Amino acid sequence: MTFDKILTPEVADILNNLEYNGFEAFLVGGCVRDAILGRKCRDVDIATNASAQQIAKIFKTYEIITAGFEFGTINVKGKSGNIFDITPFRLEGEYLDGRHPSSVTFGGDIHTDLARRDFTVNSLAVNLRGELVDDFGGLNDCTVRQIKCVREPTPRFCEDYLRILRALRFSAVLDFSIEQQTACAIHELSSLAANISPQRACEECKKLFSTPHNRQLEKLLTDFSDVFETLFACEVPKKAAERIGKLQNETNAILKLAMLFAKTNISTCRLFTHKNFFSKTEKTLFYSLCAADSHKLHNRKDTVKYAVQLGKERIHILAALKQSAPDEQKCINDIQNDINSGLFPFSVGELAVKGTDLIEIGLSGKAIGCTLKYLLNCVQNKELPNEKNTLLNYTKNNFVQF
Repeated sequence: MTFDKILTPEVADILNNLEYNGFEAFLVGGCVRDAILGRKCRDVDIATNASAQQIAKIFKTYEIITAGFEFGTINVKGKSGNIFDITPFRLEGEYLDGRHPSSVTFGGDIHTDLARRDFTVNSLAVNLRGELVDDFGGLNDCTVRQIKCVREPTPRFCEDYLRILRALRFSAVLDFSIEQQTACAIHELSSLAANISPQRACEECKKLFSTPHNRQLEKLLTDFSDVFETLFACEVPKKAAERIGKLQNETNAILKLAMLFAKTNISTCRLFTHKNFFSKTEKTLFYSLCAADSHKLHNRKDTVKYAVQLGKERIHILAALKQSAPDEQKCINDIQNDINSGLFPFSVGELAVKGTDLIEIGLSGKAIGCTLKYLLNCVQNKELPNEKNTLLNYTKNNFVQF
């Protein structure tokens, strides 16, 4: 096994600088795991026995960011512009609040540093020469594709309750099963999900529901319904989970949440009421999809309403929402084809006639705007083609009074 994809010249330069100055240096965590799995590595984290002050001194000729200095982390900008997080080996004290260790000290070695991590697949390290440090069987768990806690799972989850949700998230995103003892501990401690801070839970949920592995997401929603129902403080409908499982490579988390909770009074759902769960745009999308899911799209006119709400970039999400309704799918596909062909205007600005054209045929004031909206609706519903002469003649012959 080689780690050439993550041991790039830029990364090697960072590691070599630390080793040249007499320190150990390792790539750690997710980047090593993703390299083993053949996944694209987004972030490269480096662990070392150098202190933050020593790291800053070694890389004084580089651009560095010290925002995480109090936590020991120095961000170093490599020669190609990539940012690398370099952190001293850490030792953690006892966890007392289900979130934070009572103390953090910098020291130990790569083995003690890996021992404090959550899951075996994240407890892997590689040095400059491509030598793997695997104290907890993470390589094997990558091979058999399972999420397993480092050491005993119950104490691990009790240290930091968020790890319960992280286990489910990694299972969904990596399409991994959850090892039996780890799964048993999650069920045993499912009530702790209510104590996860809403902001952290929101972040994990969005990542979890963004997986393209929707069969695995369905399995998690079903097998670990106790966790999700505690987390959301409402029932997770099994049939809705089954619908999510039928989605093909869909990664839109808001769509899946709408499918799951469209028929639920979400005012009672714990996370949805948190101010940071949805952005303004996401909230609009969520409620539009919930409304569309709750109503049958009988004809083009019904479909146009939701297509306009979602916009041309999101019409495919409406199609995914209605994937099990062929008659509704046909209306959506017709509109999608019109959009692709430039035949479906989303605004009056996309009409072949303008306000000045209507003024020339005698309209004025509010009647101009109202007529344009009326014509837009006619074109969207295929009652009229988006052709200037046709629209003007229609307006002349059927002078609409407002």
